[in-house]
Amino acid sequence: MAEQADARVLEARVERRVGSNPTSGMTQKGCKMKKAVDRLAQTLDIPLRRASTTKNRYNWDGEILFGKSISNTIHDIAHWMVASPARRRIPEFGLGPSPDRESSRAPRYLNGVSSRREEMRASLLGILLERQIGSPWKKTWKTHNWGQGVGFAPYLLWLLRNGFVNLDLSVNLLTRPIKTKVATARIAKVSEMFLSEIHPRKGF
Repeated sequence: MAEQADARVLEARVERRVGSNPTSGMTQKGCKMKKAVDRLAQTLDIPLRRASTTKNRYNWDGEILFGKSISNTIHDIAHWMVASPARRRIPEFGLGPSPDRESSRAPRYLNGVSSRREEMRASLLGILLERQIGSPWKKTWKTHNWGQGVGFAPYLLWLLRNGFVNLDLSVNLLTRPIKTKVATARIAKVSEMFLSEIHPRKGF
């Protein structure tokens, strides 16, 4: 009896972390991406549960991330990364109701410019996370309306100087990144490199 009880506890912990049957009915590529997202969450110690296994009003309820699509889950992981430690314990990171959930009771601690700024930082960081694991990040770039990349440089600069991203655009999977000094000239080169991936120049 004790062994069965221990097994149930362990099973519940596993489900709490990555959800039940996370790759059921998926293509090989889809399974690969799901597993990559699971590894991201595990590396950052973010409990992840698939939305299909439970009903919840929140994407992030202050304790568990309820993943939907791969892109949305990565976006919320990015939100967790850029949020302050205190707001990581608050539903939807204190940004108020999520547009894709019935989370009207989610508290709002950031408003106006601050909320918009954090949303853009999480958007760009999530796109770079998708790029890192081989997910179709250019599609998300378009979905998030970055367009030709006008105005994205200040957000990239913030991610670089706050230690979330390296000069090769790889993402540091740290719960508390270390700030670093990056020259503005280097930022310009990194920005140009990134935009050239999105909008490659055609040969003559």
